[in-house]
Amino acid sequence: MKFKNKKVWGCLINPFTREQSSHMESECQRAPIRAHIGNPGLHGVNREDLRKTLLDRKPRDRLSLVADPDLIGQAQDAQIGPPATARAAQPCNLWVPLAQRAPDTIDAFDGVTPVNIAAAAVVGTNAFTARSDHTHTIGAGVVTRAMEAADSVGWSFLGTATGATVTVGPVIWTGSWRQLMIKYWIQGYNGGTPVGRILLGTASISTTALTNSFSISEGVTAPSTGLGATAIPGCPLAVTLSNIGRGGTIMVDGISGGVKSLEIVGRNVTPAVASAPTLFRGASFFSDLGTNLLLLRAQLTVYDTLTATAASAQTFTAGTYLTVWGRNND
Repeated sequence: MKFKNKKVWGCLINPFTREQSSHMESECQRAPIRAHIGNPGLHGVNREDLRKTLLDRKPRDRLSLVADPDLIGQAQDAQIGPPATARAAQPCNLWVPLAQRAPDTIDAFDGVTPVNIAAAAVVGTNAFTARSDHTHTIGAGVVTRAMEAADSVGWSFLGTATGATVTVGPVIWTGSWRQLMIKYWIQGYNGGTPVGRILLGTASISTTALTNSFSISEGVTAPSTGLGATAIPGCPLAVTLSNIGRGGTIMVDGISGGVKSLEIVGRNVTPAVASAPTLFRGASFFSDLGTNLLLLRAQLTVYDTLTATAASAQTFTAGTYLTVWGRNND
C-alpha cells in the first residue's frame, strides 16, 4: 500500500489518563496511527476498515489506496469450471453460507496418477469419469492387468457360455494362460441317461479324437479309468449315468508344449435339502495329438456312455453353463 505525504489520524483510548472513579469516562485523544495498511479484509487495531473496492483511488479524504500485486498471492492450479449458480462463492470463502459455496472443480484426469496417464489419454477424456458422489468410473482398457502390481493380480475372466444344446460353448479366449479354472453346472438332459464331458482345444475342438485319458469316481467306489486304446474325447463329469444335475470346478494346468492335466472336484444329484450330494472326483490328461499348444477354448458336450467316441443326440437342458478364468503363473 502507498500513502500521500499526509499524516493519518485516528481516535485512541489512553489508559493512563483515566480517572479511577465511578463516573470515569474514556478520553479520546488525537494520536498518529502507524502508517501501514495490509489486507483490507484484516483491518483491526490502528487500521481503518474501508468497505470500498481496492482500486477505488478516493474511498476517503486524505487517503489514497492501491492494491499490492501480492496482496492475495499468485494464482496457482487455476481451473475453469461451469458457471457458478446464483449467489454461489468459492469453497474457501468463509463469509458465504456452506450451502451457497461452489463445489470444487474435478478434472477428468484427477486420480489417474497411480496408473498410466498416457494410456488413459488414448481413449479420451471420458476414460476417467468423476461422479457427484465422489466415486470414479474407469473406462475399459485404461487399467490393464499388466499395469497391476503382483499382489493385486487375480484370475482374469475369459468367458462364459450357456445353452440347451448338444454342446454348450465353446468359450474362446486369447493370450497365454497356463492355469485355467472352469466352473460348470449341468442342469440335466432332455432325455435318456447320457453324461456330459469337458473338452478342451486350441484352434478347434474335436468331439471324436481320442485326446483324454481319465480316472473318475463317485463317493467311495473304485475309479473308472480309460487310457491308451481306451482314451476318449474329453473327460466325463460323472460315473453313474442318470438324468440329474451335476456341478463342480475343474483346475487345468495348460502348459505350452506339453500334455495338459485336469483335476476335477464336483458333486452329483440335483440340489435339494432332502438329498445328500454325491462327491465326484476326476483327473485327466489331455493331448491335442502332437501340437500341444496353449489352450484357447473349452466346451461341454453330451455323450451317451462313458466311453462313446461320438456325441449324443440328446441335449443339455436350459441352465447348463460353464465359465472360464485364467492366470499365467501370477
